[in-house]
Amino acid sequence: MALNILLTNDDGYEAPGIHSLHEALSAAGHNVTVAAPRVNQSAQGSSLGGEEALSSDIEVAQYDDAGNYWIDGRPVVAVDTALDALFADREFDLVISGTNKGENIGTSENISGTVNGAMAGLKHGLPAIAVSAAADEAGDEGFVNAAAYTVDLLQRLEDQQQAGQPLLPEGTGLSVNVPEGDINGAVLTEITRKSSTEFPITENEDGTYGSRAIDQQSSGGLFNEGDQFLDGNITVSAIDGNWGANEAARSALEARLETLLADGVAPAGDHAPLNIMLVNDGGYEAQGLTTTREALLEAGYDVTVVAPTESQQATGSALTLGGFEVTEYDGGYHVDATPSTTVYTGLDALLLGANQPDLIVSGVDDGAGVGLQASSSGTLGAAVASVFNYDIPAIALSAGTDDSGEVPDGLYETSADFLVEVIGGLQATQAGNGSQLLPEGEGLSINVPLDADTTDFAFTLPDAANDGQRHIVADGEGGYHYQIDAPVNTDNEWSEGTHYNQGEITLTPIDGSYQASDAITLEVGDLLGMAYGRVNDWSAESDDADVMPMPGHEVPGHEEDSGLSLIGGLEELFQDVTAGIGQLVAQLDAQTSSGFHSQHTSLEWSSGPQHHAISFNDEQYHRDAMSEAFSSQSADYSAGTFGHMFEQSGFSAVRDAFGRTDGQQSHDVWHSEVSPFSSGAAQASFLQDDMLAAFTGGDDAMFDIQADMTVTADMTNGIDSQPMTAMLTGLNDQAPPMEFFAV
Repeated sequence: MALNILLTNDDGYEAPGIHSLHEALSAAGHNVTVAAPRVNQSAQGSSLGGEEALSSDIEVAQYDDAGNYWIDGRPVVAVDTALDALFADREFDLVISGTNKGENIGTSENISGTVNGAMAGLKHGLPAIAVSAAADEAGDEGFVNAAAYTVDLLQRLEDQQQAGQPLLPEGTGLSVNVPEGDINGAVLTEITRKSSTEFPITENEDGTYGSRAIDQQSSGGLFNEGDQFLDGNITVSAIDGNWGANEAARSALEARLETLLADGVAPAGDHAPLNIMLVNDGGYEAQGLTTTREALLEAGYDVTVVAPTESQQATGSALTLGGFEVTEYDGGYHVDATPSTTVYTGLDALLLGANQPDLIVSGVDDGAGVGLQASSSGTLGAAVASVFNYDIPAIALSAGTDDSGEVPDGLYETSADFLVEVIGGLQATQAGNGSQLLPEGEGLSINVPLDADTTDFAFTLPDAANDGQRHIVADGEGGYHYQIDAPVNTDNEWSEGTHYNQGEITLTPIDGSYQASDAITLEVGDLLGMAYGRVNDWSAESDDADVMPMPGHEVPGHEEDSGLSLIGGLEELFQDVTAGIGQLVAQLDAQTSSGFHSQHTSLEWSSGPQHHAISFNDEQYHRDAMSEAFSSQSADYSAGTFGHMFEQSGFSAVRDAFGRTDGQQSHDVWHSEVSPFSSGAAQASFLQDDMLAAFTGGDDAMFDIQADMTVTADMTNGIDSQPMTAMLTGLNDQAPPMEFFAV
C-alpha cells in the first residue's frame, strides 16, 4: 500500500541523494513530501542552530508545485517545522532522512545530521529511517543502491505490518548504510565505536586545528556496522533516539550512591586525586563553569579547562568543520568550536599521555537538559562525545533557570557542591584494579532544579517528559519560531523529566549511543527476515532460503539448515560462559604478562543477541566469537547466568575478582593493561578448547576445565584458585545434557 512519507536530509533540498530517493519512493507508489534544509547541514548532529536560533524566525519556502518545502535550519529544525507547523494536520506513516552523501557509521552516528533528522521523527512518535550511502564525487551508484534498498526495505516492513500497528516497534528507527559497487548482502548490525573512517583533531601548519580523515580497515567483526560495511555489506542498525542507558545501569547507580548521597560522604580530598577536564556549552568565561572549577579545585582535584570560546548552547552534538583557533590561558584552553569538537580537541591534541583526564565534567549549564529533547544540549553533547567516542567517564551538569532565563543566586554553588559529593561517592564505591569511576561506556547527566535540596534526588532515565515542551509555531504572518510550553510529565516511575518537575535532583546514566536494545534489535530482525550478524539477501522478494550464514561459518553436514538456531535460550549460557572466560583472561594476563603490555584493553564481551541464531554444533563460529571477545577494544559484559551464579555463597571471592558487586545485569568491568598475545591469553586457549569440546559434543562432552585451572594456579599470584574451581564446578553442574542442544 502507499505510505505517507516525510522526506528530509542534511545535504540540502537540492542534493542529488534526496532527489534519487524521492523518485524511487514515488515510483514505488508512496506519497512523499519533502521538508529539507535550505543548504548543506552536514555534521550538524542534534543541533538546533545555537541559542540565537531559538529566539529567531525560521525562514520557510515552498519550492515547487507539489507542496515540497525547504527550511532555513538544521535537519532537526526542518523536521520539527514540518511536523509541528507546516503539516500539523497531516498524518505521516514515517520519516525518512537521506540519502546522505557518505556513510554514517559508528562514531559518526551521533554527529550526523541525517541520523538526527530521523531522530526528530522518533521524538514526534513516528517510525524513522536514516539512509546514508558511500558516494564518490558523482555519487550516482551509491544513491541508486540506497534508493533501491530503501524501497525493498519498506516492502518488507509493509509485508509484516499488523493492522493498526506502526511499521516498526514504538520508538524505534533504523540507520541504514549502503556501500558503493557490488553489494554482498544486508546485515542486521549494532552501532559501536567501530567506524569506516576516523576524524582525529590535529594541529595544522598555520597553528589552527582541524580534523583529518583516516580510513579504517575491517577487523572481521560479525555484528558491528563498521566492519560489516567495510566488508561490502549494507548495514541495518536499530536506533531509539535515546542517549540514556538502560534500567540495569540506573539500578546499579542507585545501589552505589543512594545511601552515600543521603547521608553525605567524606570530602573528595580523602580519595585519590583525579585529573578532570572541564568543558561546557556556555563558553570558558561562563559563571557556571567558573563555579564548578572552584569547587573541584577546593575538593583537591586537578582541573584543566578545555571549553568553547563563546556560548554554544543548543548546538547538541554538532561539529565545527574546517580550521579553528585554540587559545591557552591560565585555566587551560578555550576552543573556538562546538562542545563536541572541543572535547575531541582536548582528547586528541591537548591532553595526551599522562595528562589524559580520568573524568570529563560538562557544566554547570544554564537550563535543565531533561528528557529526549535534551539531545540539543551542547552540555550533554560534550559528555556524550567523551563517553561514546573515547570511553572516558563524563558527567553533564545542568541547573534550572527562573522565568527570566537566569540561574538564581546560589544554585550554581549548590549544583557544583552536589557534583563534588557525587564524584566522592563514585570514588568511594569504585571497584579496584584501576577501573573507571563509571562502568565502561557510561556517563552521567545531573539536573538540579530550582530550590534544590541536595538530600532530595532520584535516579532516573530519559523519556518524553521534560521541563517545558519545545515546539515550532506559526506567527500568523508567514513566520515560524520555537516556543516553550508547559512541562510534560509521564507515569514512568524512573522518568527524568517528571522527577525534575517534582523538584528532585535527577541522576541519569547515559551511554551516548542511539543503538536500540537487544530485544528491539531482534524484533527488527524478525520483521525484516534478517539474521543478526549474518549476510542476508536484501531483495524484498527473497524468502527464508535466501538467508545465508556468514562465509566460513557453514555447518558441516547441515548445508540445508542455514538458519542456525538454539533450543531453550541456551545461547545466553554460552555467552555468559564466554564472557567469564574473557574476564579470566584479563586476570591471568595481568599477572603473567611479565611487563609485556599493549594498550588499555577491555576484555569483556556483551551477552546481547549476538548468538541468538547460532548452533552449538558450529564450533568454528564459536571460536571466532570467542576470538572477538578476547580481542575486542570496545565490547562490554552483561552477566546473565554468570551473574546469578555469583550470588551463590560459594562464589563470592570469584565475584569480587571479576569486579562484580551484584547479581543484576551490569556493565561493571574489570580493566587491565594487558597484551592479548601474552602467556595468560595463550593458557586461556586451553580453557576455550575444553569449553568448546563440552558444548560441541567432542570426546569429553562435559564441562570440565578444572584441571587447567589447577595448572594455572601458580601463575595467578593473588587469584585464589579454590573459589574459581568451585565456580567452574558449579558451572559444570549447570551445563545441560547434550540432547538439549540444537543439532
